[in-house]
Amino acid sequence: MQSATILYTWYRSRKEFNEVGRTCEEDPSNKKTWEQWLEGAGDYQADCQKRNQPFVKIIVKPRPLLRWLNEQGLANNCDNRERYA
Repeated sequence: MQSATILYTWYRSRKEFNEVGRTCEEDPSNKKTWEQWLEGAGDYQADCQKRNQPFVKIIVKPRPLLRWLNEQGLANNCDNRERYA
C-alpha cells in the first residue's frame, strides 16, 4: 500500500509568515510564532521521512494567497490556506 503524499503549506521567511498571519482568523490559542511554526513543520517533515511518506512543500506567497482568499470570499484560516495549496 502506497502512502499518501503530504502537501504542506510552506513559508520562505519570517516576513512572509507574518504577512499571512496579520489577517489570520484562527483561534488565538492556535496562532503560532514563526519559530513555533518552523519547528513544528520541520518535525512533521522529519516524521514523514522516517515513514518514507512523500512530503511536498507548497510555497505560499502572501499576496497571491490573500488575493485568492478575497476573490473566493474565504477567511484566512488553516483550512482555506490548505485549499489554496
